[in-house]
Amino acid sequence: MTAALRALIGKELQQHKGTLFWLVCFSSLVTWMLFRIATVGGQVLSYLTITSTFAVPILIVIAFVLGQRLVAAEYYGQTQRFIEALPIRQSYVHWTRYGVGLLSLLAISGGVWTACVTVAMRFEPITPQFMTLMALRLGTFVFAVWSMVFTLSLLGRLRIPLIACAALAVSLINSFTRFELNRFGPLALMDQQLFAFERTTLPTNELIQTLALGALMLAVGMWLAHMRDGSLVETLATPITTRAKGFLVALAVTTLGIYSYFGPEPQVTPFAFSDTYVAKDGPVEIAYLDPGFEADARRLMNYLGERTVALRAIAPIAAENFLVRVSLAPVADATKYRTQLTSPLEGVVVSANFDDSPDWNNALFGAYVIHQILFAQSDSRLTLEPHHWLLDGFSRWWAAHGERAGLRSDTEVDPVMLEALHATRHTTINELALRQWDISSEEFGEYMAMSVAYSGWRVLQRQRGTDA
Repeated sequence: MTAALRALIGKELQQHKGTLFWLVCFSSLVTWMLFRIATVGGQVLSYLTITSTFAVPILIVIAFVLGQRLVAAEYYGQTQRFIEALPIRQSYVHWTRYGVGLLSLLAISGGVWTACVTVAMRFEPITPQFMTLMALRLGTFVFAVWSMVFTLSLLGRLRIPLIACAALAVSLINSFTRFELNRFGPLALMDQQLFAFERTTLPTNELIQTLALGALMLAVGMWLAHMRDGSLVETLATPITTRAKGFLVALAVTTLGIYSYFGPEPQVTPFAFSDTYVAKDGPVEIAYLDPGFEADARRLMNYLGERTVALRAIAPIAAENFLVRVSLAPVADATKYRTQLTSPLEGVVVSANFDDSPDWNNALFGAYVIHQILFAQSDSRLTLEPHHWLLDGFSRWWAAHGERAGLRSDTEVDPVMLEALHATRHTTINELALRQWDISSEEFGEYMAMSVAYSGWRVLQRQRGTDA
């Protein structure tokens, strides 16, 4: 290391030591709050998930603060001109800023990760192999994030419009194509359902994607920094003009208009059924718009009432007014069922296409309703289980058998197991298919997937008994 390079590193640390100190204090405070929330709320399966929660989005925010202080503020204040006038290679200046920012982020994220590992070791086994995998995930994520932030910081007044346009484009692509942002590169590496539980498998594709993205952004950033000896970056750092401000306002209004048009629909508010054409018994209400559906509605009411009351014995429902409401009528969309409301206090409201009653299957619809009941009553705890594999299987199992789950003999033919067998003969079931259950369930079809998950519960019942 040359004396000039050592002097540059010392200058950056001395100039920004206050920023680094407050970022460390902020990180410590946020980490402590996440530990308190996890401990008091009891909704964390592993304390290691705090690392991924901190990484997205807290660490990204910290990276933008560092980018502003280390890069953007230097060019806005034109203080870099003094360094450029010295007989020092300009590449040293840019690589020093990049290296100081990268090492600072690695130190902050590494400290949070070390705290999480220290606490988690008291409750779960953590092997050296698992530690290596987590460190590789975290380090690669930090490299990609800082490379992107470093490059964006060099764009000066253009960085905010570019970030807004990129965010809008990614949101639209994520919503209207098969591309899933949370399965790509950096976000896939820090996925809460994988970071703390994928203990033996190296996520090769995600690592390659993240490294390629980070290397590409770093190359673009260094190209910008050296283009015309840095004059382009300095030009972009000049204050924005009034005309440009007007353009940004128009762009923001247009972006909000596009988002409001393509954005999510507003949440449906709770409602109650009237007494006309409504079958009520205990916690279940069935509304049927056609009087010809009355007999079918009452049979469905008795079935759901039996399953719901039995479910209360093993999964107590705290809310006294928790009701299961079903509207039996043709629905507009192509799916057979649609959830209108899930609330731990109000209950669940489901609309069902009852137009083709000869094909109606109470057990299939019951699995759907039980799934929604448990989702609402678990206060989101069941959603922590990766991709709802256990939730799907239990819903199908309880819908088929209920509290009499142990009465079926092994000599009887179980139609749900036949569905599971049919599914597994056409699609490979392995560890990867179970870890990516949401993708596998799309390949099977919703209720065929439930049957496959149900087969796991039958195996557990055979090994441990119905009571367990």
